[in-house]
Amino acid sequence: MVKNKRWIQKAGIKKGALSRQLNIPIQKDIPMRLLDKIVRAKAGDVIINPSKLGKRKIKVTHLLERRAILARNLKRIARHKVQPKKVHELARKLRERVTRASKKASSAKRVIYRRKRGQRVIKR
Repeated sequence: MVKNKRWIQKAGIKKGALSRQLNIPIQKDIPMRLLDKIVRAKAGDVIINPSKLGKRKIKVTHLLERRAILARNLKRIARHKVQPKKVHELARKLRERVTRASKKASSAKRVIYRRKRGQRVIKR
């Protein structure tokens, strides 16, 4: 099954609707704790805002819950985007260390696989 690459354009998002619903300024980020609390609550429940932004008491509706789920997913996508060059360099160095360690381990122990019956013999 091929996923649509441009699903976000067809999602019918109303920009700033969640912020307006929670009385949080659009320029400020909505805290993940608040989004998680909204998603965990059932529709009809009244929750207390764990952050200092926006309303103190929030009545959870189905629409608010759906908007919070979308906001949480989009935040996670933004968090996993390509990182700066330094992170790539650190990852490369870590990979080099791991390969060096595995080469040392493989030189100490040689594993030879037999084609018959899938048995393995360890030679030292």
